[in-house]
Amino acid sequence: MSVDGDQRVGLLAELRRVAGGQHGVVTSEQFLAIGPQPGSRGRRFAERLVCEGWLHPVLGGAYAVGAAPSDWQTAVAAVLLSGPGSALSHRSAARCHRFSDLVQQTTPEVTLPQYSHRRASGVIVHRVAALDDDDVFLHHGIRVTSPERTLVDLAYDLDIGLLERIFDEGAIARLWSAQSVAAAVERNAGRRGTIALRRIVACRADLAPGESTLESRAVKVLAPYGPFEVQYQLSVDDRLVIIDIAWPKLRVAVECDGWTVRSRSRGKFDADRRRDNILASHGWSVVHLTTAMSDDEMRRVVFRQLIRAGSGDVE
Repeated sequence: MSVDGDQRVGLLAELRRVAGGQHGVVTSEQFLAIGPQPGSRGRRFAERLVCEGWLHPVLGGAYAVGAAPSDWQTAVAAVLLSGPGSALSHRSAARCHRFSDLVQQTTPEVTLPQYSHRRASGVIVHRVAALDDDDVFLHHGIRVTSPERTLVDLAYDLDIGLLERIFDEGAIARLWSAQSVAAAVERNAGRRGTIALRRIVACRADLAPGESTLESRAVKVLAPYGPFEVQYQLSVDDRLVIIDIAWPKLRVAVECDGWTVRSRSRGKFDADRRRDNILASHGWSVVHLTTAMSDDEMRRVVFRQLIRAGSGDVE
């Protein structure tokens, strides 16, 4: 089979155009629709482009155009090959949403409606009667289960302690609220894991949407060391500093750190370090609490700092 120079240039330009709207990925069906030759001759031409390094096979039914496929391109190919109604889900969706503390995996996971008979090789497939519109959203143009639905899907397989940490980190990162997770649980009532999520939501139902569950937990845990100020505002070096929990007279500050938030934002990380340096230069001591700390550990580290600061009110 021969393809003249003009045809080749036009084909490659069209491949790049289609792939450009799909994160650099085209399916074999799309390639044959674009290509100058149908059937087996078109497949042989694709093989030639693979040998030349223009195309790189992905999951046996798609190609990455121009470079070896990344993990994200492999996930995109999984959704494209799974057809209408499918969505990236479970740990693959958790990776998109950047859930904390989960072991990452590179094998894509996709949820399909039961009526679909497609199954791409090298993909973990989950089948459901249907995915509610509220349980799916577009992540850079690719269908992915929502953060709340992803949490529901994973809840059964997670240790309760890890599930609680992920829930709290997600609330801090504004991925969800107790209310939005409760709604997802109701939409998916009967799925494994919803009982554990109901219990977690019930413990946090009094929180306002988007409120930091770690901060609220710290306020309750540190109550014996009150009185203290929450969201204390301090003007230093011509800037306003807001401290999660503060003992102003002792110059002791507590910051509730959600790793997910800081790992997603270099600017947030740098701003927090600058704030700590400013506070230190004005005689403040800063204690950092995280979701991985137990209640006893939180109380212990704060108690020690209050003692160092010379509190006569702590017993």
